[in-house]
Amino acid sequence: MAYFHLLLGAGAGYEWTNQNGSGELITGSDEPQRFTYGPQAGLEADVFLGNRLSLVATGTKGYLFNNPLIDRWPGLASAGLRYHFR
Repeated sequence: MAYFHLLLGAGAGYEWTNQNGSGELITGSDEPQRFTYGPQAGLEADVFLGNRLSLVATGTKGYLFNNPLIDRWPGLASAGLRYHFR
């Protein structure tokens, strides 16, 4: 048995640059810190191995506002085991 879940939400992060010799490409910036935020969407699949144990795979993709320094379209993929308490 497999279940699929559509994930909709929001994400936020705090970028702290100019640490350990790294720096921004933009010159004249006084503040190397930046708060980014934006919507996220993803899909999660649960494949049941028994009554209470399932394999889980999740993939999400988002969009960040406020001029992020690392990536404007971050993605995340994960897999694992899930135990369902009852």
